[in-house]
Amino acid sequence: MPSNAVAVAATYKDAVANEAIQADGLRAYAENGVLHVGGLAAGQTWCVYTITGVQIYRGVAGGGNNETLPLSVRGVHIVTDGRTAVKVVH
Repeated sequence: MPSNAVAVAATYKDAVANEAIQADGLRAYAENGVLHVGGLAAGQTWCVYTITGVQIYRGVAGGGNNETLPLSVRGVHIVTDGRTAVKVVH
């Protein structure tokens, strides 16, 4: 009779609530009516959508560290770089 035994090896790291979180890749936040987007490579396309999926902005990142976009309406916005999406509440 064949055996259905499965062996699983797992490793884990203890984590605590006050441990620093590494932020790699796309980052976005809104402050004083301005959307700030970071973690983009120069020449990378990025977009902003409403929570209902309507695209309200499409741009290409410059050589700087942070892209900005004035937000004319308050609400939930989705920022994407084509691979990652970030939700921003303004």
